[in-house]
Parts: sequence; structure tokens; C-alpha cells
Amino acid sequence: MPRNYFKACWITSNDKIQLESFRRAKANYLAVDKDDNLVFLGETTFLLSMAEQYNPEINFHRPSEFMLEL
Repeated sequence: MPRNYFKACWITSNDKIQLESFRRAKANYLAVDKDDNLVFLGETTFLLSMAEQYNPEINFHRPSEFMLEL
């Protein structure tokens, strides 16, 4: 069944343990882009905000800012 998403954000972290924990917890909301970068798919503004709030060690990059960092 197709899903609708509010925003896709690339995610990075210097904390490999926390990133792996986040990957396990949010596996249904993650994808990999064509360059093998991890992407979080937020279904709503609220869910994206909660993911950011409860995972301060994870960096959520908006598409425009992530592409500038490359």
C-alpha cells in the first residue's frame, strides 16, 4: 500500500551506536538514496519533529542543505 510522506531528510551521526539504534527503531521509515545515503521519511510534521527531538545525536538534513554539504 502506498504511503504519503511529509518530508524526506538525510540523516547522519558521528555516534555509530546511536545511529544503528535509530536504524533499528525506525526501519519502516528509512530508505537509501541512489548514492547510498540514509534517508528518514517523515509521515507528518509531528512525527518528524518527535524523531528530531528524541534523537539529538542524529542530524536531520533537509534536501537543500544536505546537497550543499556534498
